Amino acid sequence: MLQRFGGQQQNFDVKTLLPDTMFQDEASRRVTLGLIVGEIVKSTKLKPDAKRVKIMIEEIASTYQEPKEVVEYYTGNQELMAGVESAVLEDQVVDHILSQAKVSEVQTSYDEIIKANAQR
Repeated sequence: MLQRFGGQQQNFDVKTLLPDTMFQDEASRRVTLGLIVGEIVKSTKLKPDAKRVKIMIEEIASTYQEPKEVVEYYTGNQELMAGVESAVLEDQVVDHILSQAKVSEVQTSYDEIIKANAQR
């Protein structure tokens, strides 16, 4: 985080400037979400869909001047492939959850929604 703000050139006390508590809620949320996603992957035996991985890499590559080279770079780099596979797997988990969800529509007013959110 300090590097993002250009702080590496200065002599700062990182613990004072960026205390652990500043990141605790987000870190806790990310760990919890990771555990839930991991459990869903395990219990449903999901594997990254190769077709979706290929499509995602092609989408990423399409933003570059030489997309073919980018595709080759990704497919030849195990770390980059793991990142794409992880993103695809997360999408598959969302799709799985949505396929299992039961949705019911409830009519409510704007004021009721705002009031409910304010009480949280």
